[in-house]
Amino acid sequence: VIYFQDDTFGVDINWMEEFSKKYKESINLSFHCNQRADLLTERKVGLLKEAGCFGVSVAVEAANDYLRNRILEKNITKEQILQAIKFLKK
Repeated sequence: VIYFQDDTFGVDINWMEEFSKKYKESINLSFHCNQRADLLTERKVGLLKEAGCFGVSVAVEAANDYLRNRILEKNITKEQILQAIKFLKK
């Protein structure tokens, strides 16, 4: 099993499309990766699945909005976190 622990793994959709195709063709091992909740889309989840991804860690950072956005300056809304979870569950 491979774990991609890069905070920016999959930020660029074009890169993800290329990665998904080449990874499946050349390596074809299951993997796990990190994703930011504010950047995760249904399309990205589909590409991860096609490539062989079996699990995704989503950085929530903190459950408290003030702490997450004012102190940590992550600028990730609760809605974005919940939407990312919905994409992954689907």
